[in-house]
Amino acid sequence: MATDPRGQWLALAPTATAPLFFALDASWWIGGGCALDLCLGTQTPQKRLGIAVLRREQDAVRSHLAAWDLQALQAGALTPWPTHERLAHDRTVVWGRTAAYLPWQLEIRVENTEAQEWVYAADERVRLPLQALGLETADGIPFLRPEVALLYLAGEPDGETPFDAGREPDVRAIAAKLTATGRSWLRDALAITQPGHCWITLLD
Repeated sequence: MATDPRGQWLALAPTATAPLFFALDASWWIGGGCALDLCLGTQTPQKRLGIAVLRREQDAVRSHLAAWDLQALQAGALTPWPTHERLAHDRTVVWGRTAAYLPWQLEIRVENTEAQEWVYAADERVRLPLQALGLETADGIPFLRPEVALLYLAGEPDGETPFDAGREPDVRAIAAKLTATGRSWLRDALAITQPGHCWITLLD
């Protein structure tokens, strides 16, 4: 298998990383496949640990991780995120590690907001009240609502996040746990962003 020139990843569990973010003076949530694990109460091997933060609070995030090597991902290329600089609006994914010579440890997704709504970066027609964006484990670890995590795992129209077909068993398990509102929201979001996506019929 070819080596990724951008570097390798260190698989981390949310419980190992959460203490770092408990000290962050900003909103944050575990995202991606790890969010689904927290929802299901399981722990499966993940390629990378995702953390969602708000764009409007990015200064606090960058300051909190000032000693980290953080680089923004766009079109497959990485660009350093200097301390004291704000990310451009088209930069939504950041990779992070504690030192440049180490494997990547975190994938930070910078979430857009408008007033008190979360706005899906890939298509601003998809929105959710900000207060409804996340849930919390019994241990106090915040994570993205399963319908939001599934929307990301379904892939994005710009191709930056590819469709994760390997998560279909999780999709079926999560779909059974979604509220009627959550199921309807995800089905509508997929119909807007990716008409004909194979998960739409699964959610019917």
